[in-house]
Amino acid sequence: MAALLGKRRGRRESRLRAEVAYLGREVGGIAVTVAAKYLGRDQSTMSLALRRLEEELSTDNSRRRDMEQLCARLRQGRRRKYQISNA
Repeated sequence: MAALLGKRRGRRESRLRAEVAYLGREVGGIAVTVAAKYLGRDQSTMSLALRRLEEELSTDNSRRRDMEQLCARLRQGRRRKYQISNA
């Protein structure tokens, strides 16, 4: 959690924040502006990071498959949570 919210601008931390914002958008419908604010980054910085991640996912099939599987697992978990709470 500290790596996500910290001030470090390293490659690892930036990639991790981009992945979290991507998952938030794809699974939770969270806007880039909201993710950027939560992660303590500027909206334009977060948009650029997401654009770079999407370009990387378009060329790296293995990484894209991993992200798609993670999105599917998270969506499945959300459905279970809501099914339990509605019961």
